[in-house]
Amino acid sequence: SAAAQMYTKFRNGHAPDKVTKKSIPDPRYLVECATATAIEYKVKKGDEPTSAYRHVFKDSKTKLYTNKDGKLLMILGPFTVNGRGIVGG
Repeated sequence: SAAAQMYTKFRNGHAPDKVTKKSIPDPRYLVECATATAIEYKVKKGDEPTSAYRHVFKDSKTKLYTNKDGKLLMILGPFTVNGRGIVGG
């Protein structure tokens, strides 16, 4: 699946044990909350130990959104996610 391929790229070649289909709240109507300036996350890539990463968004078009009932949080902007992590923004 496309999800398994993305996971494998992001984790330096390690395939997921399983792919889980998740139900998410309706993302069609979003409320802009703020300009996103950075995101921090921890991930285990390949055989390396789990590491913390920080990606600074330099583009003011990168925004933080929620849906109408506040149960979904999204960062949208001019960036992509690939095997290197978050690129651009």
